This record gives sequence, C-alpha cells and structure tokens, in this order.
Amino acid sequence: MNDDAVNILSQSKRRLTKLKLLANFFENVDIISIYIKTDIIHNLFQENNGLDYSKLELFHLQYTDSLIELLTKIKRQKENEMLAVLNEIDVNSKYISGFEEKRVDGFETDRKMYSGIFSNQLKSLYNDLTEDKFRVNWDNVLYFYKKYAAEFYRSNVDEELLKSGSFPAYQYQDYQIERKLLGRLNIQNFKVRFVCGYVITGNEYELFKIFQSDDHFIFDIEGRKMYLIDPKKLEKLDAKANEANQGAIGYQ
Repeated sequence: MNDDAVNILSQSKRRLTKLKLLANFFENVDIISIYIKTDIIHNLFQENNGLDYSKLELFHLQYTDSLIELLTKIKRQKENEMLAVLNEIDVNSKYISGFEEKRVDGFETDRKMYSGIFSNQLKSLYNDLTEDKFRVNWDNVLYFYKKYAAEFYRSNVDEELLKSGSFPAYQYQDYQIERKLLGRLNIQNFKVRFVCGYVITGNEYELFKIFQSDDHFIFDIEGRKMYLIDPKKLEKLDAKANEANQGAIGYQ
C-alpha cells in the first residue's frame, strides 16, 4: 500500500468518526444506516489492497463530505436553538425567583403593618363598647386574609386546636370578643402581634400574641369570634412560620 492509499484511508477514517458523532447526535435511523454503509465501504477498501483507492476518495468528496457539512450545519442550528431555549428558561427562572422574593418580602412587610392595624381596630372596638357606639369598619382588618390566606396561611393543622368552647363575650355588631381577652388587651394598651394564619376547609383563623405577655388569642374570621387560646393547645399548635409555595416566612 503506497503513501497515497494510506493517506486516503486515514482521511476516510476521520470522516467516519465525524459521521458517527453526527449519527449519535441526531439518533436518526436513516443517518445511522448511512454511517453503517459508509463504514462497510471503508472496510472494503481497507481489506482489499487491489482496489482503486481514488474511488474511495471520490466517493467521500462527492457524497460523504457534503452530508457531513449539511448535518454539521443542522447540528449547529439545533444547538443554537437549544441554547436560546435554555437562555429563555434561565431568564424566566430568574424572573419567577425575583417575583417570589418580592411576594415574600411584601407579606413580611404587610404582616408587621397588619399587627399595628389590628391593634388600632381592637382599641377602637373597646372605645365603642364603652360608649355604646358602633363605628368600627371590619374591612380595615379583613383585607389581610383576603390577600394572603390562599398563598401563605397554613392548612396542615388540627382545627380542634383552634376552636373554643362557649365563653362570656361582648357582642359587637356580628362579632363576639371574649370578656377575659378584652381585659387582657386593655392592660397592654391593645398592642398585639400577628403570628400566623390558618386556612381549613374554607375557614380562616389568625393567631395573635398580646404584647409583653404570654397570652395568645384566635381570630375566627368565619365564626366572627375572638378568644384566648388555651396554653396547652398552643403548645401543640404549629405557630413557627407561615409558608409560601416557594419558601417560609419566619415569625420574629
């Protein structure tokens, strides 16, 4: 075998390697079949020294090279398209992550504001009771659960821990507030902190802590009641955090 034949076979082997890589990339039956047939032709020339090697070179120049060039262009185009898709996914993921962070930050900010708003609501309610008037607008506090309950309030909780039996109460419009609770609130100037919310079978509950005390109380939104929660029930209650779909908001 002369030097020209050795060179032609070497170049033919390189072409086969490229064609095999392309066949593996596309995983197409027709392309794989072409590779196998081309490999057979290559082996035929490699095993028969009497054949005219220039015909193998001519075959590659007329057929194999043009096929490799075409498949390489298509491969590059597909890779660019895939890169564009991956870039788009990355952009969308960053946008979604940023949006979720803003939602979490918004909840945390509103939670702190809600504590102050609810404190004012309780103080106004007490003043109305002492003056036998009804001036409180409950929409001042009901906005919060309407905005955040579906996404943030906890649903995995035993509802019996949130409920209360009968208790002596003041009646204010359609709402009941436990007498003992109102007395405890008055001592601390009605300052409260929103701890977390619960949503169970269409009913919402909110847990509050009275400022500078260990007392906690429940606002039963659908039941329109407010009452102290038994410390033993509170111990069994998950009150650590409210969780959004993509992260937890800690209670500080």
